[in-house]
Amino acid sequence: MQRKHAVVLGLAFIATAQFMPDGATNPPVRPERTIHAAAHVPQRISALIDRACANCHSNETVWPWYGKWPQSAGPSPPMSSPRAA
Repeated sequence: MQRKHAVVLGLAFIATAQFMPDGATNPPVRPERTIHAAAHVPQRISALIDRACANCHSNETVWPWYGKWPQSAGPSPPMSSPRAA
């Protein structure tokens, strides 16, 4: 009986954790660290990079409405760690 209670409490915790935002935000943009500052990029290529890559691979990510919620019940890693150079 006690094991059943532990399982129910564990499942309740996991279900509740799905509704707690993890606070995903963008760090400030540092213009000197952008690809545009690091390399001379032609305007056509710059527009292509901005359109196709910058939303995910920059500090200017536009988070969708569901992007601030955790994907699993465990703690989320900080969003800034993959961007650290």
